[in-house]
Amino acid sequence: MEWFERITDTSEEETGMWLVQPELTLHNTRHASVIHLDTVLRGAHLLPYFGDEFVPIELHYSTTLDNFHSKAI
Repeated sequence: MEWFERITDTSEEETGMWLVQPELTLHNTRHASVIHLDTVLRGAHLLPYFGDEFVPIELHYSTTLDNFHSKAI
């Protein structure tokens, strides 16, 4: 499981969704761990922040969360 942390203390006004960013370790890598399935309270669906620009046609779906960054970050 990859861990994320909230950017602000309140949800986004327009959508009601939380803005998050990857939680990083001391070595500046993403914090990940293996957990038991019975400890999962709920799933989360992460959506990238696309902004106002067109999405490049060559963009692969597996890298969208890494290629788009919110102005809040």
